[in-house]
Amino acid sequence: MSRINCFQCMRPLQICHCDLIPTIDNKTEIIIAQHIRERAHPFNTARIVANALTNSRLTVDYAEKFRRHSAFIDFETGVLFPSKEATDLL
Repeated sequence: MSRINCFQCMRPLQICHCDLIPTIDNKTEIIIAQHIRERAHPFNTARIVANALTNSRLTVDYAEKFRRHSAFIDFETGVLFPSKEATDLL
């Protein structure tokens, strides 16, 4: 018998946590870029964040193909990415 998953968090229905995710009415649009291999990760924090933010889009693809999604990004867009050279946002 196959298990039934929640279509929001992709977890088995017995451990679905969707009711616990807060709703955040953000004014700034957030585009979340998730590597395709991470979409099945058990924690899947990208999906949790996308479900919490009312003004967001989750883009799933291979890293080298994210450039094609850049057409949706304008000059006022900031990119958040963890690195040693990252600048703290105030």
